[in-house]
Amino acid sequence: MKAHSAQRTPSRLIASLGAAFLLYACTPPTDSGPQPDTVVSGKVTTPAGKPMPDAEVRAEVEGSAGPAEKVKVNKDGSYSLGVFHSGSFTLTAGYTGEGGNYQSSDPKPFNDIKAKNMNGQDIALKYGHTITLNGSVSLYGMEGGRIKSKEFSGGVTVIIEVEGVEVARTTTSKERINLGGYTLHNVAHNGRLVIKINHTGYEPYSYVLNTTSKTSYRSISVYGLE
Repeated sequence: MKAHSAQRTPSRLIASLGAAFLLYACTPPTDSGPQPDTVVSGKVTTPAGKPMPDAEVRAEVEGSAGPAEKVKVNKDGSYSLGVFHSGSFTLTAGYTGEGGNYQSSDPKPFNDIKAKNMNGQDIALKYGHTITLNGSVSLYGMEGGRIKSKEFSGGVTVIIEVEGVEVARTTTSKERINLGGYTLHNVAHNGRLVIKINHTGYEPYSYVLNTTSKTSYRSISVYGLE
């Protein structure tokens, strides 16, 4: 009998351990951390209602000195954002470009909010396209009656305007001896952008770009004032 019991002991031990593991795995955690006051959800679209994936939704909380709470939009344009607030906050959607520049929709304010869930909070962006712009800038001047490229074309400010409003800017970096490079990510627009350069001592440069492409490369030549 003793030998028979000794043979069954390992099986009982394994069964007990299995039951303990199953109980542990099925027990929900007791501490899930702080929960948001309100969960806001909806879709981000173009003015025509087309989903705008990879946009960003932000909540600016009234009276808060901290950074905005934010979340990336899903590929189908949907989003869900938990907001910690004291009753009032403002919701926007947009794109973050070079240097942290944030192009957003018109603010959507909410006041005296007590609801735990706010579904169907759809946001229509002002512009229905985004583009990554990159290229090069060359500075030219007069020397001995002839046009000659300058030695350094870095430090030139490139400005992008949409509907007469500046939406993005960056400064060229030195790529080669006489060439400056620029890149601007996630520039939101309506299909028509204006690229501008107003560099001291040089003629103003302005170029209208009509496109719905996701990327565009443009080499820019800027000439010195005589």
